[in-house]
Amino acid sequence: MWLSKESLELLRDASLLQLFLIPDIPQIIPLLYRMIRLYMPDKEAFLLSNYYIKFTVNEVALIMGLLNMGEDFDFQRASYS
Repeated sequence: MWLSKESLELLRDASLLQLFLIPDIPQIIPLLYRMIRLYMPDKEAFLLSNYYIKFTVNEVALIMGLLNMGEDFDFQRASYS
């Protein structure tokens, strides 16, 4: 592991070590780009073979190999800097 012994002990004492032990999840980058291009915000769905299909956040995360946890993200309030 890339953390020093002292860092590991501090993280363990603070009950945060498990956050640094999450395994890497392989992601299919071309699929990620394809999914992004197929998303239609006005329909809140993906355009697949002339059909608009709504996926849940969990389904999209599963397809792309992404973790799905934490706070909801509001695209309308995102800053683009």
